[in-house]
Amino acid sequence: MKRRLIKKEWEAHIQDFKESGLSKAAWCQKQNLPVHRLYYWLKKLSPQADCPTSSFYYI
Repeated sequence: MKRRLIKKEWEAHIQDFKESGLSKAAWCQKQNLPVHRLYYWLKKLSPQADCPTSSFYYI
């Protein structure tokens, strides 16, 4: 799949992946998508991505 999917489409893809019960690799193979793309969007749309301070530590 060459075209880039927009955020809403990837939200639907991720929901489908989570409900499928398949591994990331198996789900991507079934969808004809590269696994790295799923990893990218899982990270991009994760709740931690909304909180930029979550990766910082406090002294």
